Amino acid sequence: MEVIIGADDTIFRCGDELIVRLPQLGQWRYKYPKLNATLKLTGASGEKVLQVNLSDRLTPEAMVIDVVGFGACSAVSLEVKDATGKSVHAQQVSPVPTVTILNTLPLQNNTFAAIEPGSKLDPSATPRIALPDLTKLRMQDLTGATRTVTTDSITYPVITDADLPGIASNNGTILSRQSFAPDDPTKVSLYFSYRKAIYDTSTTKLKEWRKMLIEVPLDRAWLNKQGDETITLPLDGFAIHTTEERELANPRWNDPLGYNMLGGSSSGLYQGGQSVEVDDQGRIYISNVADGAGIVRFNPHTGKFEQPPVCFQAETRKFVPETPGIKRNWDLDDAKLVCTRGRLYIVFDRNYRVSTPNGEFETCSGVVSVPLENWHDAEVFRKDIRLHAACWPTAKVPLYNDELIVGSSRKAGAPVATKRGITFGTYRLDLDANGNTERLSVIKTIRDPSDAAGRSLPPTEFETIKGLQRQRYINIGAAGRQFVRLAYGECSISRAAIALSMPDAPADLIADSTGRHRTTFSGAPSGELTIRFDITAKIKRDPQRFATLAAAMIGISQGPNYAVIDAPGEADRVIGVCDYNYFYSKLDFSRRVAERKVYKSYLPLMSNGQVTGQPASVGLGPYNSTWVEHDNALWLYITGYTGISRIKYAEGGKTLAGFTAEHIHGRLLPQPIDVVTRDNVKDFLYVLPATDNRLINIGRGRVGRGGGARSAGLELFDPSTLGKSQSAVEMNRCYGLFTPLSRLIYSPSGSPVRQEIYAASGNIRREYVEDITDPAQRPKNQDPKIFAYDCASGAGLRDLYGFSLPLNPNGDNSANLVFSPCHQFLVVMQGGGTLLTYSLAQRRFVDGLQLRNSAGEPIHLLDYSKPSAWIWTAPDGQIFFHAALDGDASKSVNFFNVQVTNAGQITVAPQLAVTWDKVGQVKDFNRIVRCFLPDLNKHDGSYDLVLGGDSDNGGQPTVRVIDDFVPAQ
Repeated sequence: MEVIIGADDTIFRCGDELIVRLPQLGQWRYKYPKLNATLKLTGASGEKVLQVNLSDRLTPEAMVIDVVGFGACSAVSLEVKDATGKSVHAQQVSPVPTVTILNTLPLQNNTFAAIEPGSKLDPSATPRIALPDLTKLRMQDLTGATRTVTTDSITYPVITDADLPGIASNNGTILSRQSFAPDDPTKVSLYFSYRKAIYDTSTTKLKEWRKMLIEVPLDRAWLNKQGDETITLPLDGFAIHTTEERELANPRWNDPLGYNMLGGSSSGLYQGGQSVEVDDQGRIYISNVADGAGIVRFNPHTGKFEQPPVCFQAETRKFVPETPGIKRNWDLDDAKLVCTRGRLYIVFDRNYRVSTPNGEFETCSGVVSVPLENWHDAEVFRKDIRLHAACWPTAKVPLYNDELIVGSSRKAGAPVATKRGITFGTYRLDLDANGNTERLSVIKTIRDPSDAAGRSLPPTEFETIKGLQRQRYINIGAAGRQFVRLAYGECSISRAAIALSMPDAPADLIADSTGRHRTTFSGAPSGELTIRFDITAKIKRDPQRFATLAAAMIGISQGPNYAVIDAPGEADRVIGVCDYNYFYSKLDFSRRVAERKVYKSYLPLMSNGQVTGQPASVGLGPYNSTWVEHDNALWLYITGYTGISRIKYAEGGKTLAGFTAEHIHGRLLPQPIDVVTRDNVKDFLYVLPATDNRLINIGRGRVGRGGGARSAGLELFDPSTLGKSQSAVEMNRCYGLFTPLSRLIYSPSGSPVRQEIYAASGNIRREYVEDITDPAQRPKNQDPKIFAYDCASGAGLRDLYGFSLPLNPNGDNSANLVFSPCHQFLVVMQGGGTLLTYSLAQRRFVDGLQLRNSAGEPIHLLDYSKPSAWIWTAPDGQIFFHAALDGDASKSVNFFNVQVTNAGQITVAPQLAVTWDKVGQVKDFNRIVRCFLPDLNKHDGSYDLVLGGDSDNGGQPTVRVIDDFVPAQ
């Protein structure tokens, strides 16, 4: 037990706040179960005792006690005990040191922060905050650290004995003929898109992605039963379709034989919207394989992938005119498909022009078609490739009458078959019986009797299959009829949906009178099927056929690129989300010193009460994670793209054998505290612990992709019951909320514990401002802000106020927040390296510092991702940031320690540098995921810093570890 008697800078008084710091709290939580603290205050009001649950993850390492009603405090004693009553730490301070916050920061002349009042702000408590003069801040020139490590020394390959393929498209589950019985139109299969990373074993670099379709036949016998059922298909009961065939006659700069016909990029087959189509013979056409054959199809009659008998890119490029000074090509990355009149029509969607040092480039939109037959006769096929319309004004059938200017763009739209041809965007393309162009018209709706030029049009209507448009009928995935829910190696589908997927399902059961698809029908069989298929076992059973895939199933594997999370209480282990499949992995660092490798295994999926051999998946793209304890269990919450996912990780102190992700956001029923309904949330960014075992989520919308001015905000909910929640969105309308923090305010008078919450806004979204049609409802001041909320025990969420930040002369006004170690101050870092401290109790800026490199230039800050942060704290409260002092030309990345005194004064000291021999690795330390790994073997207070990869650039099959980033204490 550690005993401290006498003055210590971890216990002091500043104004009406008594601060009690426990820098070792993070380590104690790992070492001792169920920690509790007894805090005794002695003074003029007598003796007051506070009991604090230190095991609660909401309790920070710095306790703030409001002593405004207590008066003078002459002595403080603190004792920390574990669950057995054993004393872990004792501390006595008498007299209690007093800290005075000085007024040293240069201020702007009579300039104050703009205040955005919240719905719960008492007008008499409106703050008046003087803004600092950022042009007069102290300057500090940063120099590199003397403690250095090299990238090679901290980089470890990630190794696994089961590197699995993953789902490449949740949006597309295609319904088509069975390759097991291709001539029987009454038999159908589900076709799922999967992909697998292939690595160079000598360099550990990613070579390519191998793409495949998994075919699961639907069995009519499944309709003869009722109720839920799990079906495990035999290895011969499903198929894996892939190919080693190269693209035809299209040598590449780095491969004269051309790439795999399916392409080698990370984009999955039919991952993009409407990049898949099925003809009447059940052949599945796939576009958007620009790094492959351009257009491919899977033919169930041959059981093989096929490509056009000519180079599709080269032949269609012949239609594109040559213009001096401009290089044109089709939009092969966004080509949308529709089959009609015995032909495949390809609508190249985007038309944009850019200017580069190498000249002007235009990506072209237009309509091209190819025959469905003669895919093995090059001469006949070549002669039958047709151009129907194009974006350049000199085309025979032009989409536009003007040339595109540099920097602008436009879209053609997605095609739909009609009785007279196709329609796409605002266009109607009529075709004759042989698929030739009759007319191109600009329309508003398909029912228009005349086009935009006033020319009369014959009536037409959409082509349907049993009342549904073809694209909706053939796709039963998330972007179609939404019958199927996917996990690796299994799918779930109701018996009713299987009946509706059969070719002989009556039309009146497929769609209602409005053209909407049905999901069930009167008399439908009940129950849901979970269909499992062991992809790994099938590949391993036939290593000759699946040679490339089989060889890639073991060995090098993706490192943590989407999330890396400490595993509480587990030495040398972290949880990772490594690849686009969003599988949960456990990374084992215990052998990295001896073998210079990190080993990865998957967390097993619990499905229908059974532990399976399949991996558990987050089920969404992760942005952030939080460990939460409730209902006698330890839960891992992950916020991400479109939702919040959680798994129960341990119960009764024991890690579970299997895991099931549960998506909870749809079960929340927000009740606005500000009388304003929350807009749709596209990105759930954070989950924070809140008082009374509650949680707070913070999300935002995405311009053009869902949401609006009032998407971003706070939502308070009970994780045990879900249901009704409280939301607050009006105060911060048009702003996002980032780097949220919270501190607890205790009271010796017995008042409930109060949680204060702060978040930085970033820059305002101008698009959202314009969406608010009433100017009076728009934010009056649109500078970046810090927003304040609170949530007391036994009470609800309150939105208090936002205050504007000083404008940065460097031009980047967005900010990130952390707490100072004593939790009295917000530490604000703005772009370019401006640091400020802000006293929460006194509501004023205290100190500031402008950071520069040795050349006097603003520093190049590097960002962490998921969650995004320029400035961040270690578990012991120390503050860090990292930067490339010479920008992208740097040959090192430096980590710096921001030191803040108990009076709010700032200094910055170098902590460590990572160096390399070659220029160009700065990007490897930007927008990466990270976590701290405590030494649970020595329990010496040290932390390793674990650095993952950047999911946006494809990730990496390695992980980096900086030993003792926080040294032993």
